[in-house]
Amino acid sequence: GNGGMPTPLAKAGLVGAVWGVAWDQKSKTAFTTSVVKRFSGFGPLGVAGIYAITDPAGSRTVSSYLNLAPCLSLPALNRPGLALDIFGLSFDIEAYNAAGKQGLGGVTVSDDDMFLYTVDLSNKRLVQVKLRNSPEGPLLPGSCSNVNTYQIPNIPGCVNIDNRPWAVKEHKGKVYVGVVCSAETSGNRSDMKTQIFVFD
Repeated sequence: GNGGMPTPLAKAGLVGAVWGVAWDQKSKTAFTTSVVKRFSGFGPLGVAGIYAITDPAGSRTVSSYLNLAPCLSLPALNRPGLALDIFGLSFDIEAYNAAGKQGLGGVTVSDDDMFLYTVDLSNKRLVQVKLRNSPEGPLLPGSCSNVNTYQIPNIPGCVNIDNRPWAVKEHKGKVYVGVVCSAETSGNRSDMKTQIFVFD
């Protein structure tokens, strides 16, 4: 194609391994969240960081917006088997066991730019972060005082430990959360299920 090469927005040392990206139109800020990815380390905020990339098409500023770990009482994920540089031998067994089960899942910003939503994989909770006090107000600094959580239901008939929430999307005042039943306990393909839960 003729689209050209992608524009790098942030270096690994500033954000680490990340997954979701959500756009706050009013402040022209892209929010992105930490993810547990084997052989890829975390940024400065660790296992549950939210990073802000302001004005990505212009002057571009990358900052650590909010560390959700203390807000959610999440323990650090120690990874002694992760090499400190590209030349070191890396095992990273801790990330192998934690991927999809610890840290954060997807991320979305509400249509009115009032709230950011993400998923606490460890405790299977929907996390709401207030971004501003009114739709036209300024972006608030990241703070645990602006965080609320809501328990995500289990898929009926699925063993609790096999329920794996991840996806999240806000649309017209409702928040949709996608959950997979992994069936890792039974090992039976017929036990694998998916369901979307709605929060309003």
